[in-house]
Amino acid sequence: MESIHATQRDLRRLLAAARAGSLTVAPVRLGDVVDQAIAVLELDGNGSQPVQVKVSLPVPPVLGTPVELSHLFMTLLRNARDAMPSGGPISIDGKATNGAVVVRVADRGAGIPQRVMPRLFEPFFTTKGEKGNGLGLWLAASTMRRMGGAISAANRSGGGAVFTLRFRPAISIDGQLPALQAPSRDHLPRS
Repeated sequence: MESIHATQRDLRRLLAAARAGSLTVAPVRLGDVVDQAIAVLELDGNGSQPVQVKVSLPVPPVLGTPVELSHLFMTLLRNARDAMPSGGPISIDGKATNGAVVVRVADRGAGIPQRVMPRLFEPFFTTKGEKGNGLGLWLAASTMRRMGGAISAANRSGGGAVFTLRFRPAISIDGQLPALQAPSRDHLPRS
């Protein structure tokens, strides 16, 4: 039941943003979006152990939509928190490289089972049983594709998982102009 309410809340938030026209791609400061997501994570503790989030984002603005990016980072932060039931550190770091902004979100949980990796970004796939709805990472991947970016996941050599996000910069980086790739045609599920 909890996952149904979370799904409804997430979809209502995204649909409201779409109706309000706030899903227009524009320059976004990732530090601001991450700060908002961390604030929501702190309010939405769900009785779990506290987590420490270390942020290092000396990056230029990216092309995106604040509402979708906030939702994306909330999803990644919640998943990282849930992967560490006893608490632990989450790191979010980024850099501008090769004409892109690359951000890594890493935790020190158990990591992602290899059998799960191929299905990680599929809609309705979850490893959380009744507590999950299988839409968070699918929406994250859809958001990144729509904005002309990409997301991938891997396990850390010292334990834990790392999600790597590759964004189009809003300005020139390393003398390279932002990619002019058209956003994907992914859309939210229709009711």
